[in-house]
Amino acid sequence: MGTLVTAMMAGCREKIPERYQPFFDLSYRVRRDSLLRYPIEEQLNLYRIGMRVIRPPPLYLADDVAANGPTAIPPILARLRKVQDDSDRSDLILVLRSMVCLEGVDLRKQPGTIDAIKEAIAVMRLGLYRQRAEEDLTTITDGCVTQEAHAREKYDLLRHADSSRR
Repeated sequence: MGTLVTAMMAGCREKIPERYQPFFDLSYRVRRDSLLRYPIEEQLNLYRIGMRVIRPPPLYLADDVAANGPTAIPPILARLRKVQDDSDRSDLILVLRSMVCLEGVDLRKQPGTIDAIKEAIAVMRLGLYRQRAEEDLTTITDGCVTQEAHAREKYDLLRHADSSRR
């Protein structure tokens, strides 16, 4: 089954559109430094292409797009409402999560943002993407520190359970 899925994904893989190829030909450092020079819509296009085509996916581009701060929220939400693909929805929610964790933006104070994220998650069909988006929403609403504390608490419980077995 895994081989069939891998083969299907490999066959569906997109190519980098010619107009964006020069950006992806840049070195990692130059690519990161130059992304914010593009208008936000182009940044979102580059991010989408990178996430769909480059392996491993350039997750750092989510952080770079998030660096735009609150001014990027309206275009991200507009795209979130428009996209039809679960992976695209999940990837856009990841940008919003990065905005919270790295830029300190409180999306709960941005009108309609949390509702737009919940609406996007509600229509997701693929469990893996939906789960990742739900986890990102929890981070967005509860904050990154809470998530880290939760992970640390879980680790401590597992470590304690493991040591009590000895």
